[in-house]
Amino acid sequence: LYEMATGKKAFEGKSQASLIAAILEHEPPPISSIQPAAPAAFDRVVRNCLAKDPDDRIQTAHDVKLELRAISEGSFSGAPAIAARSGARSRRELVAWGIAAAALVAAAWLGVSLARSAPTPPQRALRANILLPEKVFLNNAVISPDGTRIAFGGVDATGKVQLWVRPLDAYTATPLVGTEGGILPFWSPDGRYLGFFADKKLKRVEASGGGAPIVLADVDGLGGAWAPDGDIVFSQPSGPLFRLPAAGGKPEPATKLDVSRGETAHRYPFLLPDGRHFLYLALNLAGPRNDPANRIWVGSLEGDAARPLIPANFNAQYADGYLLFVRGGDFGGSLLAQRFDPARLEVSGQPVTIADQVGLYGDFLAFANYTVSEAGTLVYDASQLLTRLEWLDRTGRPMGVLGEPSSHFGSRISPDGSRVAVSMYDMRTQTTQVWVGDVSRGVKTRISSGEGSNAGPVWSPDGSRLAFQSDRKHQADIYVRPAGAGAEEAVTDEDGQRVPADWSKDGRYLLYWDREAAGSRLQQLMVMPMIGERKPFVFLPRSPNDFGFSIRFSPDGRWVAYDVDESGRREVYVVSFPDRKSKVQVSSNGGVGPKWTRGGKEIVYAAFDGKVMSVEISGSDELRVGTPKPLFQPPEGTFGWDVTADGERFLATVPVVKSSATPLSVVVHWAAGLKN
Repeated sequence: LYEMATGKKAFEGKSQASLIAAILEHEPPPISSIQPAAPAAFDRVVRNCLAKDPDDRIQTAHDVKLELRAISEGSFSGAPAIAARSGARSRRELVAWGIAAAALVAAAWLGVSLARSAPTPPQRALRANILLPEKVFLNNAVISPDGTRIAFGGVDATGKVQLWVRPLDAYTATPLVGTEGGILPFWSPDGRYLGFFADKKLKRVEASGGGAPIVLADVDGLGGAWAPDGDIVFSQPSGPLFRLPAAGGKPEPATKLDVSRGETAHRYPFLLPDGRHFLYLALNLAGPRNDPANRIWVGSLEGDAARPLIPANFNAQYADGYLLFVRGGDFGGSLLAQRFDPARLEVSGQPVTIADQVGLYGDFLAFANYTVSEAGTLVYDASQLLTRLEWLDRTGRPMGVLGEPSSHFGSRISPDGSRVAVSMYDMRTQTTQVWVGDVSRGVKTRISSGEGSNAGPVWSPDGSRLAFQSDRKHQADIYVRPAGAGAEEAVTDEDGQRVPADWSKDGRYLLYWDREAAGSRLQQLMVMPMIGERKPFVFLPRSPNDFGFSIRFSPDGRWVAYDVDESGRREVYVVSFPDRKSKVQVSSNGGVGPKWTRGGKEIVYAAFDGKVMSVEISGSDELRVGTPKPLFQPPEGTFGWDVTADGERFLATVPVVKSSATPLSVVVHWAAGLKN
């Protein structure tokens, strides 16, 4: 407008810098000083358009048009008297003011466009840690859709499991009443409710803590997602995904297993932005970690054919144009992001690491502990579980530590008590390997070799050999090798997943846990003859109930102690071998992990509160069981132990850090680094 009225630019400079300085620091000469006939009101309109402070400027082109019209009609308040003009000149002025108004509209549009296209400072990822409640161990966490709250399952020092909610702008978490036993919570789209699984039921509860949980269905669930239309998609330990209304009802299948690919389970649905498609993990539970059937797929609530995405062994999620997934082993892995188009349902480009260490629940659960919100906030468990092997006497008094801290699990004491075989997680290779520790010297030596993970060592009765599980092939097999130097030998070599449990004291039988290759996750206890023809036979037939991994022969080989959840609560039993004609319950109020001591005169096991219990055993043909008595409470956080043959020393696997206040890692604008 200024240039059209005067024929001169409002601001001038010999360079871009001097021009910018003139715009910022100077005012243009009044229009009337160049064009004396110009109305003073017009000069004022232009000056208001050029005001340095945006708040002082005329806000819209429409307002300028109204003022220009008022000036042209001579009705502008305070306009000076102007000499009479000819009609032709008046028409020319009206045309000029109209062109000026049009130019102003164009200038306003250009200014808005430039403002929109002007570069803005790039977002930066902001990182922080938040603490869990004291003495509460994390199971898993999930962030609300708006990124303001975290719901998590936790277990306290007494073994009580429940759900908690922690706002990110608060210092404390609140337990949700009535969620005892709750695992794997998931949010409703509006953030008002949490769905979760407890007591083999799918329930929902208000995230604010108001009201008691409502049962939606009788299911043994393992992961869920809440669609905007109100349907809930959920998974079970095995089988396809299901869906049901959030108000409750009868679950209906949402996916279909492809048995030809070896699929036995679909897990951990995650809704995409359209609210109709969802990610899920397909697994062959009987196969090794890298089974070809293990893959992320995209399914549809409309029942469209599922589409494969990437090989994976853990749950995947989507956020901000990226597919998030994990590569790793038993104790930890790396979190990666790869470009994903939710409209085309396709991945592109190469994955990029966004977190080097994410906590994993490997083997059967196949769950990675991370969560991402629509608002761009990432939360993950970055802790690496370090443990020590600590000796305890029968009263629980510490007697020393074996070796240096590491990621130990599954320790087994040799028959003579001089050595310990232990599974240890290797962060460098992200695999589990078998090591043997010398008790007197306090040193450990790796004995497993080959590719993949090797775990679950079991001693031969003379202590010369070890049986262990390895997933180096397509299936998970049992291998045997010398406890020192020597070659390995495959004991099993067929589809399925097998874990050695115990070796009979006469050396004749190897007892192992078996899961079939396809179909359901039914399991059985098998026996492999180790002398003569190796033709396995069934000891305890396939069952939907979970057998514990601590399954032990009695010293005389006539009985087997194990725990199972067949009564709805895990209890310890003893059954005659191999005929199974006699069965006796050992624990009285729940128990796991039985071991024989004192020549078969005692069984020790863990109660639900973690205490080590002792039961006297007598008789031979007909077993007589005494009353369970507590021996001691292991150190806080102990999650496994073994005992010497005489029952005098216990080797406990104890967390190095006793405090359970392990921080969760929080990253706001997690994708900013990838985009910049």
